[in-house]
Amino acid sequence: YPFYISASYTSGGHESGTIYSEDDLDIFYSKLRKINKNQPFLVADLITDIKLSPNINAVVCGENDTRIICIADQILRGNQYLGNIYPSKSSEKEKQIIIGATKKVGDHLAKQGFKGLFGLDFIIDSKGNISAVDLNPRRQGGYLVNTLMALPKINIPEIELKLALNEEIPNFDYEDFQGSFIWAHSK
Repeated sequence: YPFYISASYTSGGHESGTIYSEDDLDIFYSKLRKINKNQPFLVADLITDIKLSPNINAVVCGENDTRIICIADQILRGNQYLGNIYPSKSSEKEKQIIIGATKKVGDHLAKQGFKGLFGLDFIIDSKGNISAVDLNPRRQGGYLVNTLMALPKINIPEIELKLALNEEIPNFDYEDFQGSFIWAHSK
């Protein structure tokens, strides 16, 4: 104690949380849906003093071809996801670490046969430690805004369709998605 726990089937921070005592664990377990009662749990060290929680969106286009779309900061209440705000307040050095880690994950996913959009959630603590904490192999909460940021130059739904149909996709990179404005969305 303390530690962080998450049920097998969860989203947006629901059925996960911080446990400080055996009583907390009993309460956590009593609130689980039936599907999670007999499934494995993820238990991790508790990361405290969180400075930022960046979320990165990327697309796996093929082997060794993971392209970055956007880095935004998650809006959280405790461990519950409420939305995102762009641009991320992470430093350029932190962004490069996040981008590098995301490309490694995307390239690994490609070797497993995955193509398409995915996201990674990170935590940066006050000491500058960066931890990847969640992989989401799907569209993210900021999908609509990311799509609008790139238009008319890049059409994300078209890229998704071309990937699904094994068709050639247009060239694009991270710079194509960088907006000159601030946006936020809420869940």
